[in-house]
Amino acid sequence: MEKANARAENWSGENLDSGSLTPISLNLLKPGEKGRIARISLGENTKGKLQDMGFMQGSLVECAYRSPFGDPTAYFVKGVLIAIRSEEAGKIYIEKEQEMERRQWA
Repeated sequence: MEKANARAENWSGENLDSGSLTPISLNLLKPGEKGRIARISLGENTKGKLQDMGFMQGSLVECAYRSPFGDPTAYFVKGVLIAIRSEEAGKIYIEKEQEMERRQWA
C-alpha cells in the first residue's frame, strides 16, 4: 500500500512527480527575478564554457539587465555579472524562485 501512495522525491525531499516542477527557459526571466538552474540543453563546448563561468545545475541566477533591443541579457551567477545571448539563455532551464518557495509550504 505504501508504494501506491508514495511520491517520487529527490535527495532534498522535493516532489518529482510529473507536472510538479515547471522549468522555464532563462530568457523568460524579467530583471529582478531569480531562479535555480534545472538543466542546460546546449552543445558540450558552449555548455562547458558556461559551466566554467558558474552556470551549473542548482546555481541561483538573477536576471539583472536587458539590453535596449533585448539581446544580450545580463545575469548574476555566483556573484558575477555575465551577459549571454537570448539563443543560449533559451536553452538553459530554471525553476523560478517564487515557485520554489511556494512548493515548500504546499
